[in-house]
Amino acid sequence: MNVANNTLPVITLNNGLPTTFQVLGGTSYQRMQVIDRINGYEIRQVDTNATGVFTVNTPGPFSLTVTDANGCFRTVQGEIRQ
Repeated sequence: MNVANNTLPVITLNNGLPTTFQVLGGTSYQRMQVIDRINGYEIRQVDTNATGVFTVNTPGPFSLTVTDANGCFRTVQGEIRQ
């Protein structure tokens, strides 16, 4: 998955099993997903790494931020489906 284009990333879980995907085009990567909402508050899971490889197992919206060596970044929104 390359976030340089303007397409909405959609990832489908394999029968509810964890799915791994890789983001390309940068030197650091961050994935943020809301995993629950309680009393109006969001509980977020944020994963950051230098490989761009993420494992997901919870359906719902997420965002990906890719940063390059110059500090320029791009954030896109996506969705994980069952």
